[in-house]
Amino acid sequence: PNGMYNDSSQSHSGVGHFAVDAFLDLPTSTGAINAYTSLIHFNYGENYVSRWAGTGDVTYAHFRYFFKKLKIMPYIAYQSAMYEGLEPNPSAMDISVNCFINGHNVKLTLEYHSILNDPREGGANDV
Repeated sequence: PNGMYNDSSQSHSGVGHFAVDAFLDLPTSTGAINAYTSLIHFNYGENYVSRWAGTGDVTYAHFRYFFKKLKIMPYIAYQSAMYEGLEPNPSAMDISVNCFINGHNVKLTLEYHSILNDPREGGANDV
């Protein structure tokens, strides 16, 4: 309760978050499948939008496959947001590969990250 303060109206409002997550980590004969998805509802107050959050719904998912012999794990991740106070809906995509040199102790990660339709990042179609 009263976790947000609105400068314009000089009033407080409640904050609420609700999420549902699903995770899969499945060994295979040549490696492992790793998948995750999350559906999140944020409520910071009517039409609230800040640099990294907002009132509305966010969907996130990633899929990874670990190739045991090669010691690499390519993956793809996607996030989409539907904020009440922001049009158009922003989204982000990651395409990446982890190269495991010594397990998680020493690894190299190469990643391409793209943000689309988010004016908070400097433009309507930033990449």
